[in-house]
Amino acid sequence: MSPAKKTPPPPPKTIEVGDDVDAKCTKCKGVTKHIVLAKIGWKPTRVECHTCKGQHAFRAPGTATRKTAAKAAPDIPPEEQWKAVMKNVTGTPRPYETSGEYTLGIHMKHKKFGEGVVIGLNSQTVCEVAFEEGIKKLIMGSRRTPGS
Repeated sequence: MSPAKKTPPPPPKTIEVGDDVDAKCTKCKGVTKHIVLAKIGWKPTRVECHTCKGQHAFRAPGTATRKTAAKAAPDIPPEEQWKAVMKNVTGTPRPYETSGEYTLGIHMKHKKFGEGVVIGLNSQTVCEVAFEEGIKKLIMGSRRTPGS
């Protein structure tokens, strides 16, 4: 018998911010539909569950748990993540201020960390920013809702 020919896997589907994906939900404790909030390269990084509205890091269905992931190969180096998000940036970076209000994709310049891009919003007062040395959580001014 001749050995079976292996066909290479198809390239990953292009996923954009706003697309729906299946992901492990940390609150629902299962695989549910999520909306992509942020991504680095082709990989989603932050998602929001359609069921419980919880926001968390993207966890692909069938991926390792935290215990087994610690033994697995390391993730993408911070410099590579930073280069990937900076490819899509245009214009002059906005100076970071703790009182500033930031949305996904904002290009900013921090006094200590340098240039970065907002890749996640953890709450109304915390944003995640990809810098060359890694992802940092920064405080920001509260986004006020009408009537408050």
